[in-house]
Amino acid sequence: MSEDEIREQCSKNGFSESQTQLMIDTTSSVAEPIHVEIPLHKILFPVYESPQYIKELYEEFQKSE
Repeated sequence: MSEDEIREQCSKNGFSESQTQLMIDTTSSVAEPIHVEIPLHKILFPVYESPQYIKELYEEFQKSE
């Protein structure tokens, strides 16, 4: 979203110009020092150990096919 679009939405939602400016300034000051790198071409799902009953249900399902 552009700053103009943000200002328009804030106005539609009842925020004053001073509130809107404070939100924009605060957001910028919080976001500036943050640097995030997301590796591409990697699986990013967490490792999750399923409960035993889920494993058993899965095995039963595999047998029924």
